[in-house]
Amino acid sequence: MEEQLTSLIGIDPGLSHPGAVELCRFSHGWTAISVPLLHSIDELSVWLVARMRNPPIGLKLVAVESVQPAVWGMLSKGKTNYESLKIIQCRGVATLFAAFHGVPCVEVAPVTMRKQIVGNAHSDKEQMRAVIRQTVRQWPERCNLNQTDAAAVALTAYRRILPDALVGKMRSRHG
Repeated sequence: MEEQLTSLIGIDPGLSHPGAVELCRFSHGWTAISVPLLHSIDELSVWLVARMRNPPIGLKLVAVESVQPAVWGMLSKGKTNYESLKIIQCRGVATLFAAFHGVPCVEVAPVTMRKQIVGNAHSDKEQMRAVIRQTVRQWPERCNLNQTDAAAVALTAYRRILPDALVGKMRSRHG
């Protein structure tokens, strides 16, 4: 059995479907362990609570894409405050999850994530998906773009918190 070095959880609250991912780094590189298809913030909260009961081995951090742009986006579209509160709830559950396991909960802005992963702060989600597919083993063919963002936010936060762990550009799945 291969030794697991590091686990990360990434979350993108999203405006339509949230994204979540559990990544592990083995000697061969990053591998997707769990990429659930979630349809609501409530489902994301349930997934996090289930992970809280059975945490990943070697968990180093929980990363959340900044909720401020998502909340402002909802308000500008005339969505109710209840939906905005659900997105803020997601951040709270992630923070609780991280505190429960004694690891940092890192918030990452979308621009920072795009610049770190793709190399261009103005890249689109399809470009992000292409890089994540090259970087993460066992990445599902069918996944929504928020799941891709969840992986990107986890990898970006990992680089920021543990800068000696990955230096330079994203390693390929073989590197």
